Amino acid sequence: MPDHELVYAGHRFASSEILHNIFLGFSEADADILTRLKDPNAKAQPGFLVDIFGIKTRTANLWPEMQCHDGGFWGVPLPGNWHWEAPEWIGLIRSVLSAGHRYRIMELGAGWGPAVVSGAVLARLKGISDIHVTAVEADPHHFRFLSQHVEDNGLSPANYTLHEAAVGVRNGSAHWPDSPDSATAFGNRPITKTGDYLGRSFEKTRKVRILSFTKLLREEPVWDMVHMDIQGTEVAVCRAAIKDLNTRVARICIGTHSRKIDGDIFELFAKHGWVLENEKPTRITFVPNAKTLEAMNSADGVQIWRNPRLRAHLN
Repeated sequence: MPDHELVYAGHRFASSEILHNIFLGFSEADADILTRLKDPNAKAQPGFLVDIFGIKTRTANLWPEMQCHDGGFWGVPLPGNWHWEAPEWIGLIRSVLSAGHRYRIMELGAGWGPAVVSGAVLARLKGISDIHVTAVEADPHHFRFLSQHVEDNGLSPANYTLHEAAVGVRNGSAHWPDSPDSATAFGNRPITKTGDYLGRSFEKTRKVRILSFTKLLREEPVWDMVHMDIQGTEVAVCRAAIKDLNTRVARICIGTHSRKIDGDIFELFAKHGWVLENEKPTRITFVPNAKTLEAMNSADGVQIWRNPRLRAHLN
């Protein structure tokens, strides 16, 4: 079979035909950005996953399917890696490349803190010394992983602010699923009066703080990047904070959790003059009588937006 042909499901296709119908969410020029910052001294280390940027993550803190990769070394994240898909990496690296002498990043629904720690490590590779990261994570297991992750990657307490909380439109409190299984589950959000958004039931819950996104944004005059993965509440949170987003945030990377959220986020940021750099829509599996549209989400979508009002932010 010629190199320019591929076989899929027993059918033969031209490779160009296959690629035309696979939506990667980035261009060849975008992909070049992934090689702009690398750590020449990065190497594999037992107990961790390490990548070409020198970012290391404790294997024990990840989901079971990752345990067999312990001590692995990961190359250029194309079309992605265990961390994220390539569009998120591209947005994060762009935020570092376009930063000046300082770098500020916030991660909401942080989990173990992949965005804030990766941003800080990449900023160090660029030679930036004035670095501060802020992460918000409500799950107690994940918050422990987050605290460990910043230390494992050489961030001092002066470099980070960690909040054990969820994010919302305003300050408050809510109930959160409380289960040992949540250590390897990364899809929880506060339980509302109507129950869990995926229709799940929990024997135990715990009370968590809710922090206002607007107030968090006001802690810095400019954020180089905000990374948000909050399991379906992103539209309400961004709408409430859009004025501060417009004046304080250079880039935002939003994980989306339904096709409706894809459209609502697109409408909000396009209406306010932001520039869409990369995106991939939410992948869904139809579920009859699902409690919410988010319950049909089989893989998160992602949108990376640039704010043209702030500096020359852009490579």
